[in-house]
Order: sequence, then structure tokens, then C-alpha cells
Amino acid sequence: MRQQWSLAKLWYDDPALHFEVWLHRARARVEVGLHFETRDAARNRRMLDAIAEELLFIKAALSDGVEAEPWDKGWTRVYHTLPLEPLLPDFQARLAEHFALFVETLEPLRRDAVQMLGGASGA
Repeated sequence: MRQQWSLAKLWYDDPALHFEVWLHRARARVEVGLHFETRDAARNRRMLDAIAEELLFIKAALSDGVEAEPWDKGWTRVYHTLPLEPLLPDFQARLAEHFALFVETLEPLRRDAVQMLGGASGA
């Protein structure tokens, strides 16, 4: 795990394939996501495609607001944004629970995609 200012990243075997929580204070939003940020844009797209096959399941488990899309620099992501509230204990606990459920739901799919596409990330 790594934390920088209002961004925290969590990964298992490859930091280029990571979960994150990002507080966007200027937009008053929190992003909870699974990002594919290898140097190989085609691999990132294949990872996204593999996860997106399960998007109906993911939305049912987490929220209809979950999106899967190409992003910046050839990267891709599966993410959900929530309204940012004051960082009081109640909100922190709800955000931690949401992040934990996000990871619990998507990690098996990420792991399966890595196995299906091969382990090397090109990071």
C-alpha cells in the first residue's frame, strides 16, 4: 500500500494493477477504483475488457454507479464516485467499508484476468 496526500493505493502482486481511494476535494467527490496502469495500453485494455464482462454482477454487488472505461495515458479503470463528506469517523468508517467491499468483489476478477492474460505487467 502507498498513501500520497489524498490518494491511497493498494495492490497485491503488481503496483501497476491497483485499487485506490482518491479524495477529489475540488469536485467534492471520492473515487474508489481498480486501475490498470501498466506501460502496455493493449494489456490495460484487455484487463478492462475481462473485468467489464462481469459489469452487471459488479453493479449488482456494489452500485449501479460503477463504471468501466479507458482513462489517461493508455490506462483503464473500473471505478465508482461518491459524494465527499467531512472526514468524520462515521464517514471514514462507511468509506472504509465501501472500499473493502470494492476490493473483496473485484480482486478475484482481477486475479482471474491476470491469470488468463499472463502475469507480466510491463510496468
